[in-house]
Amino acid sequence: MAWYDSIIDIGGDVFDSVTGVVGEQYDSFREYQKTVQSEAAKDTANLRENEPVKGTSKDGSPVLATTAAPQDGAVMQSNQLIAGVDNKYLLIGGLVVAALLLKR
Repeated sequence: MAWYDSIIDIGGDVFDSVTGVVGEQYDSFREYQKTVQSEAAKDTANLRENEPVKGTSKDGSPVLATTAAPQDGAVMQSNQLIAGVDNKYLLIGGLVVAALLLKR
């Protein structure tokens, strides 16, 4: 049965893709956890003492930069359902899979 073999092949490809994406997501999560733990372990008192000061105001308090650009390694907020995959492509792929499933 050729159609049965093609369904098995498609299922295997889908499984490989899903496990690859899940693995990437897991690796990203682990890296994020390492970053969070390293941020929590920082000595904030020491960092505040060494913080660069832009100047002082009239009352003698330090003036620090109020707006900062995202630094390297900063976590960006995203509304993507799967990291690295645009939601439009995800929707199109879901519609194609649904159409193939409903065809039979």
